[in-house]
Amino acid sequence: MTRVRAVAAAWLGVSLIVATWAGAAHAAPITIVNADSAGEGFNDPMPVEPVGGNDGTTLGEQRLIAAQFAADVWQGVLQPEVEVLIRAQFNPLQCDDQGAVLGSAFANCLHANFAGAPLPNTLYPAALANQLFGADLCTAASCDCGETDDMTTQFNSSIGTEGCPFPNVWYYGLDGNGPGNRFDFVTVFLHELAHGLGFQVYVNLANGQPFFGGFVDIYMTRLLDQSLGLTWDEMSDAQRATSARDDGDLLWDGPTTTAAAASLVAGTDPESGQVRMYAPSTVMEGSSVSHFDRTLSPDELMEHQYRGPNQSPGLSVALLTDLGWLGGPNVCGDGTVGTAEDCDDANTAGGDCCAADCTFEGAGWPCADDGNVCTDDVCDGAGTCLNEPNDAACDDADACTEGDACAAGQCDSGAAVDCDDGDACTDDGCEAASGCTNDPIPGCTTTTTLPPAVCGDATGEGSVTASDALAILKAAVGGGACPPASCDVDDSSTVTATDALIVLKFAVGGEVELVCPV
Repeated sequence: MTRVRAVAAAWLGVSLIVATWAGAAHAAPITIVNADSAGEGFNDPMPVEPVGGNDGTTLGEQRLIAAQFAADVWQGVLQPEVEVLIRAQFNPLQCDDQGAVLGSAFANCLHANFAGAPLPNTLYPAALANQLFGADLCTAASCDCGETDDMTTQFNSSIGTEGCPFPNVWYYGLDGNGPGNRFDFVTVFLHELAHGLGFQVYVNLANGQPFFGGFVDIYMTRLLDQSLGLTWDEMSDAQRATSARDDGDLLWDGPTTTAAAASLVAGTDPESGQVRMYAPSTVMEGSSVSHFDRTLSPDELMEHQYRGPNQSPGLSVALLTDLGWLGGPNVCGDGTVGTAEDCDDANTAGGDCCAADCTFEGAGWPCADDGNVCTDDVCDGAGTCLNEPNDAACDDADACTEGDACAAGQCDSGAAVDCDDGDACTDDGCEAASGCTNDPIPGCTTTTTLPPAVCGDATGEGSVTASDALAILKAAVGGGACPPASCDVDDSSTVTATDALIVLKFAVGGEVELVCPV
């Protein structure tokens, strides 16, 4: 694992209208570590009246309450599992009649190649690295960064004093409803904590060189310059320096942020829908690249200038998710369930109760066949494939049964097959694999008893018709045999044409008598 210690930097910005944002900070489970000395900053004993839901009775107490309030907002959104220690203090920062730096911050340590790091040789700010690792990577016993606090923040103590000619002053209420000439401290603290959580690039914007040698940082991997078609980790130093000034072409290449940006009415690329990042033609240290573009509408917390109270993290939550917070970006099919996904089974195929868009398939939707004809395989609407018993016809694989049917999820045998062939000289049985058997019984013979002959019925059809007369005539002329019991109708002991004539008369209703030998 690699650790590097970040170097403090003053990110200054000037505005003719309002004070600018500056710096970056870390935050998470969130513990504020008061780094001010007695009698100053967060320990200022000056008595004050409660304001905007902040019941602190001294200036220092109100500052701490407002800071913790902002930290709790981020904690509620990100639900980190590893505590983040935030060193906070008030110090004099740049201020003139044109504007003021409201706050600044730096990460005390960044980590790479730790267990759980999504990308190799990539730096992650301590708060995020700890969450990915699952424990504090920089404890008192193990840290070689020189600090156990995850970041240091500072806020401008000059504002509202004689040393700061800028007219606006701090507002420490929690309701975001301060007068128009006051800076909402909760908003400023929220903004700086977002930087510390990862909303910051670790690059010298003047020459494009990463601050820490050969290591890129996770933020760089999501910065896309559409004019080059490259992300910052793919660029040369010179290309990064140029891209930092490529106004309108520097985009955030993160799927979660792009999806969330659908709510914006301005500030996105018209073709890709990706959010524009702040890259003015003149680099502004501490502002360029590490903020959303000023063209976003509605305004977002993480734009480079203070635009009034805004206590909603907004789109910055999606950007931090793209970096690895909240389980990482919502990339359907990557096997990780993102915050906007119901499920993610590492594919974009349907039929497994997790649809191609990583939402649950509806109740009753067909799912993977379990191979059992006696179950209906359907989704329950919550991501589970159920195997519901049915009463369908089935086959129990026994040829000696018929009418098999499903019950309680299995195939129940039906009635036994009747294998009796009506032959007294066969042994009737059944084999489960092949069915009925009718094996001859050795030495068995049968006598066939024919029905008594009908006099005149030469054809054996059971009645006397003209056909019988023709059959008798054929026999009389030698055209075939005809038994006397049926054909010698005048009992003359010989079958003749006369017999045929008598049968014909009988068949057509003539008054004749048929008398055959017995």
